[in-house]
Amino acid sequence: MAIDFFSKRGIAITNWIANNLEVVVAIAALTASIFAIFMNIRAMRIQRIHNINSLRPLLTFICSDQNDRIRIQIKNIGLGPATIKAQRLYKSGALQRADRFVDMMPTLDGKNGRPFWTLFTNSLVGEALGAGSARNLIEFSGEAALKHPKTVLKIRQALATVEAAFDYQDLHGCLYECTSNISEKYARYIDGPTKPTGKST
Repeated sequence: MAIDFFSKRGIAITNWIANNLEVVVAIAALTASIFAIFMNIRAMRIQRIHNINSLRPLLTFICSDQNDRIRIQIKNIGLGPATIKAQRLYKSGALQRADRFVDMMPTLDGKNGRPFWTLFTNSLVGEALGAGSARNLIEFSGEAALKHPKTVLKIRQALATVEAAFDYQDLHGCLYECTSNISEKYARYIDGPTKPTGKST
């Protein structure tokens, strides 16, 4: 009985297909079209992800500390340009109303026997960093650093309390964040060692 039932069912289906061949072909064509659209969307998504990653910037902080130089940089080590959209500066964990990294440091203005900063950068908001390029946030180096070891120590102690964060954007409009770990590198100077290390970090 079961075999007879399925046999009759199969014949009925075959007859329906034979009598509605155009409908069957239309359904098959629609199914194939939907599948093709799905595959195209998936391929476009994969291509977009590839395009984003192939031009993705990556900002990082670089601390260079030697006997004759203290330098804090922000560098793009990624593959594409980065446009800086916002920056935040912190001192002892508190957000500061400062536009420049140098504003978080001891005053070096050449007055009352104080030396000058070798180099510092104003606010980077709105600026672009190409792949491989860097900007010096602060630099105190050369003869001034050698002649003013106490100033070098004050800078290191200030760096032990400072952090920075930058929001930046790639060519595709994707947003990223770069946060520093400067205070960790200089934490040992909170107690004030008197001799420079002579090492780069």
